[in-house]
Amino acid sequence: VIAIILVALFLRDRLSNVKGVLEAFAYGGLFIVDFLATASVVVPLPGAVAVVFAGSVLSPILVGLVAGVAEALGESVGYLLGFSGRGIVENRQFYQRAAGWLRRRGWLVLLIFAAIPNPAFDVVGIAAGALRFPFWRFLLFVWVGKTIKSLGLAYAGYYGMSSLLRWFQIG
Repeated sequence: VIAIILVALFLRDRLSNVKGVLEAFAYGGLFIVDFLATASVVVPLPGAVAVVFAGSVLSPILVGLVAGVAEALGESVGYLLGFSGRGIVENRQFYQRAAGWLRRRGWLVLLIFAAIPNPAFDVVGIAAGALRFPFWRFLLFVWVGKTIKSLGLAYAGYYGMSSLLRWFQIG
């Protein structure tokens, strides 16, 4: 994804005829990268970096929407892990804390933790699954939060990269 975005950035004048094809690959690649980044519960992957780079050269709104869907679907892996492995996580301190939050204000906790870039969301997702939080509600609130976060990152890339490129007189 980053390679395609960089090629599109530096060769955008020469590639104007194939812009639609490059954008389709970039959005599809972004979806795959963000899905894999959020689906990997143990190993953190740099999905946010892809969103920032994609936002710098593609439509930030579309980047935010694509990344929001991909990340919500990717986070369902943690939910399913908690759903199927409830007995494994019930005695862990992190689970007890997240479970307490989810019991009181489940939708708000999911929304806030999803909207903030942080690795702690995996714990919340696992706890939501272990508590048998309704999956459709989990997916809805996580999608809204991840979309908010991704839009922020995409616009940071859009405004930040264009300023950086102007500074170095590349763009």
